[in-house]
Amino acid sequence: MTKNDPVEPFTSTTPIGFINKAEAYRVGAQLLAKDLKGVGGWAGDPTRYLYYHGIELYLKAALISVGRTETQLRSIGHSFVKLAEACNKAGLGLNEPEDLNVMMLIDGGRNYIKARYHYVGAFRVATVQALDSTAHELAILTVEMVRRSEVQVRAPRPALPYEYRFQSN
Repeated sequence: MTKNDPVEPFTSTTPIGFINKAEAYRVGAQLLAKDLKGVGGWAGDPTRYLYYHGIELYLKAALISVGRTETQLRSIGHSFVKLAEACNKAGLGLNEPEDLNVMMLIDGGRNYIKARYHYVGAFRVATVQALDSTAHELAILTVEMVRRSEVQVRAPRPALPYEYRFQSN
């Protein structure tokens, strides 16, 4: 392809690719979360960011499984609330108030960006255990949704073990 050729259409990404990448981010977050007990400050930001990105990828996998295009995904942007709403309209079933609250907390005050860069001041974020729970719920719902489109996909990995789910950070 030369620089004057049109850009290739969005064809190389599949729901399975998004799910596999989301699982990789979630597993990375779980590995970091195991060492967070009693840690304060910004130490939880990398863990939260990995959960945020994994959650975003699960939502996008669900939308791709029902035929959404790259252009349609870009029009939604990185708003977790809008992604969840679009997924639910397509039949995902993310209805637990705790999970919907996590979506609002990720969007609130640009927490997705604040996990990546230095920001001064107080702000409210979802706990690691809430993020793990929501990511796990999304993994299950997304796999079920993709399977309804007759695509074979592996079951998601389990949630973070109980002993790591109630941390102070």
